[in-house]
Amino acid sequence: MQPSEPLVRYEHEAPGDMLHIDTKRLGRIERPSHRVTGNRRDSVDGAGWEMLFVAVDDHARIAFTDMHPDEKWPQAVQFLRNAVAYFPSLGVRVQRVLTDNGAPFRSKHFAQACAELGIRHKFTRAYRPQTNGKAERFIQSALREWAYGFSCPGDRVRAPEDRNCLPSASTVSP
Repeated sequence: MQPSEPLVRYEHEAPGDMLHIDTKRLGRIERPSHRVTGNRRDSVDGAGWEMLFVAVDDHARIAFTDMHPDEKWPQAVQFLRNAVAYFPSLGVRVQRVLTDNGAPFRSKHFAQACAELGIRHKFTRAYRPQTNGKAERFIQSALREWAYGFSCPGDRVRAPEDRNCLPSASTVSP
């Protein structure tokens, strides 16, 4: 058996040099169901989906997120603009973004927004999610610790700006 090749990890030199962008489809929450109760028959049919857009700075690992109703190009462009507007408050100017090859990121509208913002847009290699690993890892942590980490009465209280659905000290494990 051949030894596996060592992982090649990289990090850009300064904050803003590369922003990893990705999305995750989250189920809308009508009421707590099988994820909370453990009973697979306790499901909510037709609740639908919403999109979590994520941007993670390659150097500093600071993340910016937004919830949107879908993953179409208008939401992708709006997210890009919101993320790029957020990072200067931290003293960071975004130079490049790295996205997967999804349709909203391949759109001429997203390319035009990148050009207007003076950002170079790069794509991950097809079928290589590890290329965008920083965003992928953030999404896994967000799913475990926030989106599905505790019971919420509905998806409106799961939104990041609403703090009513944060886990209490008694529900957070050490």
